[in-house]
Amino acid sequence: MIKKFKQFPIQGVLVLVLGLVLLLAVGDTVKKSSPTTQSGGTSTTATSAATTKTNTAVTGSAATSAAATGPTAPAATTSAAIPATPTAAAVPTATPAPVSNPAALKAEVKPLLSQLWQTYKNRYVQNDGRVKDPQRTDATTSEGQSYALLRAYWQDDRGTFDAVLSWSLNNLQMPRGDKLFAYLWGKTPDNNWKVLDRSAATDADQDIAFALLQAAQKWNEPRYTSLAQEIIAAIWNQTVVTINGKPYLTAGDWGPALAKPILNPSYFSPYAYRLFAVADPDKSHNWMALIDTSYEIVKLCTESKLDTAVGKLPPNWCAIDKSGGGLSSAQAPDNEYTTEFGYDAFRTVWRLALDYRWYGEKRAGTYLQSLGVLRDDWKKSGKLAAIYDHAGQPKDGGEDLGIYAVNGVTLFSVIDPPLADAVVSTKLLPRLRSTGQDDPDPAHEDASKARTYYAQNWTWFGLAFYADALPRPAVNGA
Repeated sequence: MIKKFKQFPIQGVLVLVLGLVLLLAVGDTVKKSSPTTQSGGTSTTATSAATTKTNTAVTGSAATSAAATGPTAPAATTSAAIPATPTAAAVPTATPAPVSNPAALKAEVKPLLSQLWQTYKNRYVQNDGRVKDPQRTDATTSEGQSYALLRAYWQDDRGTFDAVLSWSLNNLQMPRGDKLFAYLWGKTPDNNWKVLDRSAATDADQDIAFALLQAAQKWNEPRYTSLAQEIIAAIWNQTVVTINGKPYLTAGDWGPALAKPILNPSYFSPYAYRLFAVADPDKSHNWMALIDTSYEIVKLCTESKLDTAVGKLPPNWCAIDKSGGGLSSAQAPDNEYTTEFGYDAFRTVWRLALDYRWYGEKRAGTYLQSLGVLRDDWKKSGKLAAIYDHAGQPKDGGEDLGIYAVNGVTLFSVIDPPLADAVVSTKLLPRLRSTGQDDPDPAHEDASKARTYYAQNWTWFGLAFYADALPRPAVNGA
């Protein structure tokens, strides 16, 4: 080729060189104009438009009675109430690349659930069934006991289930003298171990009753049903307040007596109320109406300004006025009842997502879609904050596995499944792999917030939702 080229006339050489230069110039122009910043992104304008459409849809779906919702769950993450993710021109984004094989990712997660459960038991659950919280000097909460019962049921671990149940009945329920459970048990200043706070926490009581009803079916144990029925009746009689003829769930047995009862939206468990409605012998307890008011309060507490300029995310706490039903921020002397979307409020996502997946509740799907501010933040920054304010602005920039498992994995599984795959592959599995399957700590990048039983539980709950490892309980045998 070189020899033949040298035989070309000089004019031919010049023409050939000029042509090569032009080709290189055109190629460079095409390369520079390619839309490299648009992969996986979504414009803020498009997201805002989608949110507007979703809020419009809420009006119609929110008016739908929960009793009219069929027991058959929709096909995986697909519902008419969930609009498609916008595909408008994108802004620069830090979103990880899409996962090429989501099925393989879920296949890796499923066996990890059992390994995490064994690790959790070894670290936090005593042989007698007491769950210890190391961050509270090994104290025990009714919440911790309820989470252990749920996980033992879902892991088919009856031995642990019975041990945890027995300890809870003897040490948290019996000292109260009724069928609810004392919130806190631990060591006194004089080194005695006993109930430290006999107040009930409604979320724990509900989770215990729900676990018992499911376990009664799995293991054909009528005693579990009887225990659950007693707890369910006590929940209604001692924590539900009636305002303007409608029932509302308060945060504990201390709630109904307040002029403005304290509400915690993350306690609302519509999927459980469907079972309670069937199991409760007292049919004057209108659990289906409680489903309706739960969705009503979650939506209103989220959209209300409370103590911010605008509401975009559910608060940790809010309050309802007995005299007129108006909502406000919850008041406490130590400012404990914040309106942040934090370590209480994020559970709202998981509880409503279960109702959507198990029973096809459209109000749940529409509500979860309205939390697009979390999807926007993930797409822009490639991370989710541990805490946001009520208006949707990050407050704690730390990253927490439990938060990712719910705000990222559970939420995105419903509203944008490829993003859920990305969160699992980039935020959860790398951390769990790098620390060993027998030791998923630290759960938080800040070492002072690591080794929390709470984060370990919610990491598990979120991954179990993602892996479809939480089978739908039957309602009326369906």
